[in-house]
Amino acid sequence: MNPIIEQIRALADQYGVSQDKIAEILVDIITRAYNKQIPDQVIDCNINLETGKADAHIHLKVIGDDVKDGDYDDFAEIPLAEANKYGKYNIGDECLKPFDIFSFFKKHEIITIMQVFKQKLLEINNQKVYAQWAPRLGELIMGTVEKKDKTKGFYTIELEDGNIGFLSRSETIPGEELIPGQKYQFYVKDVKEQSKGWPIILSRADSKFVLKLLEIEVPEIASGEIRVELIERIAGFKTKLAVSGDASLNYDPASVVVGNRGSRIKTISDILHGEKIEVIKYSADRKQLLLAACGTNNLVGINYVQGTAEGEQDYATLITTEKLLPVIIGKKGNNIKLISKLVNCSIDINTVEEAEQRDIKYEQINSPESLNAAAASMHGHQRGWSRPSPSSYSKPKVVINNANNDAILESMNNMSQEEIEQKYGINLDVDTTAQNINSQPINYDDFDDEVEEEQLEFENDDLADAFADEIAGLNDDDDNN
Repeated sequence: MNPIIEQIRALADQYGVSQDKIAEILVDIITRAYNKQIPDQVIDCNINLETGKADAHIHLKVIGDDVKDGDYDDFAEIPLAEANKYGKYNIGDECLKPFDIFSFFKKHEIITIMQVFKQKLLEINNQKVYAQWAPRLGELIMGTVEKKDKTKGFYTIELEDGNIGFLSRSETIPGEELIPGQKYQFYVKDVKEQSKGWPIILSRADSKFVLKLLEIEVPEIASGEIRVELIERIAGFKTKLAVSGDASLNYDPASVVVGNRGSRIKTISDILHGEKIEVIKYSADRKQLLLAACGTNNLVGINYVQGTAEGEQDYATLITTEKLLPVIIGKKGNNIKLISKLVNCSIDINTVEEAEQRDIKYEQINSPESLNAAAASMHGHQRGWSRPSPSSYSKPKVVINNANNDAILESMNNMSQEEIEQKYGINLDVDTTAQNINSQPINYDDFDDEVEEEQLEFENDDLADAFADEIAGLNDDDDNN
């Protein structure tokens, strides 16, 4: 059997294509390759994969023998005597002259024919894959990492049915290295019918990947009881989402999504290679949505202007303190980019000093002094203060290394902000409804590398003493009660 035919049969078995279809494809490729060199000559080809034979014939018009060599077109005509070597013909008949197709082509031309043939088989296989996987577009699936391309950084993923998925470098989570042989979850981002490569396009960087994980981890989202109204993501840094629930529900949807002590969000964050997730309550009022996305405890004021023309973005000027400016901006400006995309608003940020210099008018939300005091009280390092860990963000905890205050602090840690205000008259100025990273006045992870931790210490000893006196006063009130 011709070794080329053997290779063709092996490819047919590999791609699961019928032998008749294989023969049809190969004949078309060979005919095109031949006519590329001899455009006007008619050729037919027959390939039988079962017998391993490849028959080809050139179509030539039979002419008389009295014609001298060079006086006729030997690509289109043949003398009668020569034609009768291949059968019984008369002048004017069409002679089918046998032709060894594989001897005609040179080695590099054979290689090209086989490459084109293999590509055609791949396209046929991809059409079959498309028919199987198009209905699964948008699903969350499991796959095993086959290998990583060291040059271009993409991964090939073996799927449950034996097909191969393609994960480009742009669809991976920055900083995450997938281990060959290990199973991971992927989002089916696209299925291409006419793809010349892998038709199943996977993603771990798409925001819809996070949405699918939320549907699994939060049953209330899967059932439709809680709706994810908006979601934006910078893979590897942070995902922000705004959620809503029916007005009849007697709970905060953001708190439900986050889970007890952030358990639900932590599970998803672990899958996302430690990526941060912020959940806020959705509001149709874009200004209120922006305030929630920024955290009111990070802002001194706001000037919000709605777009007048259709399709025109709203515009907001945010005023904050010098200390909290890095918190809102985030590493490499990613936090403010996410906020802008989530709210669909153009944002300008100024410090209080800059606003005064530029005579910017704004609606005041907090005084600069209260923000600085809150930052110091929640994250200061003096007077035995301890910074809360991310796992404690579900409640507004206050931790002081002072044995005399253990009882009152323990009771405060188990109370809501409203209860603390009613019993002790203290406004901790912490948003407990969101119960996530964004609900805290300061998030150290948001700071650029250049920001010194010392910026969050008490501004002076008087402020520290004032806060210590306030706690002491609480002890006295508790003793009196």
